[in-house]
Parts: sequence; structure tokens; C-alpha cells
Amino acid sequence: MNPLVVQTLLVCILTVGIFEFWRAYAKKDTYLRIAQAFSRATELRCNSHFGLSKEVEVVSLDVAKALGVTGRTLEDLRLATYLRDIGLSGVSYEVLNREDRTVADESMYARHPEVGASILQMIPAYRALSPIVRAHHLSYEVAPDAPLAARILAVATDFVWFDRFVGRRVAIAKISLGAGTRYDPKVVQALTRLFAEEPEEASASLI
Repeated sequence: MNPLVVQTLLVCILTVGIFEFWRAYAKKDTYLRIAQAFSRATELRCNSHFGLSKEVEVVSLDVAKALGVTGRTLEDLRLATYLRDIGLSGVSYEVLNREDRTVADESMYARHPEVGASILQMIPAYRALSPIVRAHHLSYEVAPDAPLAARILAVATDFVWFDRFVGRRVAIAKISLGAGTRYDPKVVQALTRLFAEEPEEASASLI
């Protein structure tokens, strides 16, 4: 075959490859931005949740990488940090922001993982996240076979909450106490190794 033709074909193949790579990257970026927009809408309805998802993302990804998580699982985890509470759209503003919730309020609030999972099941781009969202508040002793991303989210979300309200040392102590019952012990171990030696001020960098 003529060398010029071969060169032209190679350039065409490379160009198509670069275009397909860019299109795939752009698609993933768009999915992330949509997830972040959903998250912001949820956080604006619940005063105590504002900025929470970004903090949970940072902790979740650090823990996941420490556990050797890569590829699609890591990507799904990142999206799930922003979509885990999408089911709160089914909870009234009054209930979300009421300091002293009734038993009925708590029952409604507790359904948000299931509601969120059903919402994501309807969206092809996020359907794979449905099992993660459904299980992210289940305790380890109840659902030890839940997706790893859900088990990481369970630890990261509670850790960020504790860190916000009672400080880093108490947060780590509370998470450690739940290892093997409330939380996956391997995930707890990874988190404590990452954050136990960090000063209290380090949490501010997560916001």
C-alpha cells in the first residue's frame, strides 16, 4: 500500500480516536455536573446539608483510593456522593429542617435511600448507582454484601457529619466504635489511617 495512504489512514484513525476519547470524557463531565446540580438543589432545601456532598466526595475518594479502588467503581462512587440524598426531594421542607422530628417524620426521612434509588433507576445514565444509593445507610452487619461504594459512603458520610459537629478526634472514635457492626471494618481502617494523624484544622480544607 502507498505509504502516503497508510499515513493518511493512521492520521484518520488517530483523529477518530482522539474525538471519541474527548466525547467520552465530555459525557462523564456532563454526568458529574448534572449530579452536582441535583445535589445543590437538595442541599438548598436542607440547611444542615449545605456543602456536605463536596466534603463527602473528598473523604470517599481518598478512602476508596486507599483501598485500591479504580476505574468504573471509583467513577460511580464519585457520582453517588452527589446523588446519595436525591431521595430527600420526597421529604417536605418542614420535616427536613425541623429540629425535633416526630416518629412519623423520621420514618419519612428514613425512606430517602429507597426513594432515591427508584429515581435513579429511571435515568439510564445513573441506573448503575441505584444499588449504591439504596444501601448507603444500611449497617454492615445487616448488609455485608452491599456494594463497596455504598459501604464507603456509609463511613464517609457519618465521618463528615461527626467531624462537623463534634470534631475530628471524636469523629474517628465514633466511626471506630462502629467497625464490624455499623461499618465495614476494612473501610474504617482505611479512613482512620488517612485521617487519624491530621490536625482538626484539616477538616476546613474539605469545604
